Amino acid sequence: MTTTTWNPPYIIRHRPDAEAKIAGPEDALQFMDHSWPFAKGFLFDLARRRCKESAKGKGSAEAARLAFRAAVVEAETFAEHAG
Repeated sequence: MTTTTWNPPYIIRHRPDAEAKIAGPEDALQFMDHSWPFAKGFLFDLARRRCKESAKGKGSAEAARLAFRAAVVEAETFAEHAG
């Protein structure tokens, strides 16, 4: 797997008392596989594919980042850049 970081990372507030720092495709996959508390829609599936491709060095890190962000928006949660 290729290690790619998103700068700045996303901070996902998935409960009032919980945040997750998502710094790249590998973090996004871990979050989606183990902590995703939202509805899983079309963009969730797309984000998982894009993040897997990027993590394997077969896809764009930017495409993975944008797909993950879209999945978060689709899930009607709040994501912001850390800063």
